[in-house]
Amino acid sequence: MRVCYFGLYDPDYARNQVIRKGLQVHGAEIVQCRIDQAYGAGQYRALIRRMQATKGRFDALIVAEHNQFVMPLAWLWGQMRRVPVIFDPFTSVYDSDVFDRRVVEPNTVRARRLFWLDRMSMHAAGAILADTGQHKQYFIDTFGVPENRIHVVPVGADQDLYRPQSRVGDRYSPVGSSPSGANGIPPRRGRSLRSRVLFWGNYIPLHGVETILRAAFLLRAHSDICIELIGDGQTYNAVTDLAGEWGLPATTFRPRMPQSQLPAAIAQADICLGIFGDTAKAKRVVPNKVYQALAMGQPVITGDSPALREFFLPGQHLCTVPMADGAALAEVILEMHQERDRRDLVAKAGHQRYLEAFTPERIGERVLDVLDKVL
Repeated sequence: MRVCYFGLYDPDYARNQVIRKGLQVHGAEIVQCRIDQAYGAGQYRALIRRMQATKGRFDALIVAEHNQFVMPLAWLWGQMRRVPVIFDPFTSVYDSDVFDRRVVEPNTVRARRLFWLDRMSMHAAGAILADTGQHKQYFIDTFGVPENRIHVVPVGADQDLYRPQSRVGDRYSPVGSSPSGANGIPPRRGRSLRSRVLFWGNYIPLHGVETILRAAFLLRAHSDICIELIGDGQTYNAVTDLAGEWGLPATTFRPRMPQSQLPAAIAQADICLGIFGDTAKAKRVVPNKVYQALAMGQPVITGDSPALREFFLPGQHLCTVPMADGAALAEVILEMHQERDRRDLVAKAGHQRYLEAFTPERIGERVLDVLDKVL
């Protein structure tokens, strides 16, 4: 099978990277018809040039995440090539900008344009990928997409990049250089009595970074618990201002880092954090960071949600707290800091769950099932 991956996208972005790798594991050839950055009419001209340079037949066209704007062009190319078009919106631009990030006012001309952009792009596709069943239902209810055209394909994580690493004191090395423990997770050697708690992300509202800061404030007397945040974004200034106001010596902020450097940072953590935002979208997603941490065999605390429970058992595969509840998050961080044997058991169970369902191979199987239905 030959599949064309289409649109304006970063080939290192986790969503399309995992799907492409998953298809390749199962023998599919991937042709990339993509551009890095262009806007408006320039986006279309650049993509048309790439289309003209794409030679040979392909069996299906997959439009990458966040490419609602180019779906008319993808639909036209699919008609010309007589191949099905599968769209992976990943998120709704209408929901993200109007209700989650709140950068567009509801009931404005711009909000209506975003709504119709989502609706048009989804109805132009022969099949749609949704990362959770909750997102699938949102697409059905909000944009009127027929249920049988939407297929759930979780995010997953690339195990070639996010894999367990052994820890010796403050030094880390990939698995293979040191003996591994159960489930392929290396024993945590030389770890101190301190706990390093790690969040990484782009500070969008669904991440709920303010909740992490509230937990840090409640834990400020525990100097053996260090909270580290990597990244920047929409709420970064508000969060750092609050941290300065509260005076949190055990909380540190680090700048955004390339994906290639993230695994080393994750390996240095004792506890990894997911998302805690009190938005409707936060309840519909399971973010990259949860899958990435589980792929590395790290224990995870994240906000409880219907989407999370589609794939994981709270208390077994990971630990959960109510969304936007800083006190509950502080309590669970302290419990995991003190109960290290339990923490390790959760990490092992979470890693095993990742291996069962969320590797590129497993994600590729789901996408192949979709292709079988539309071909």
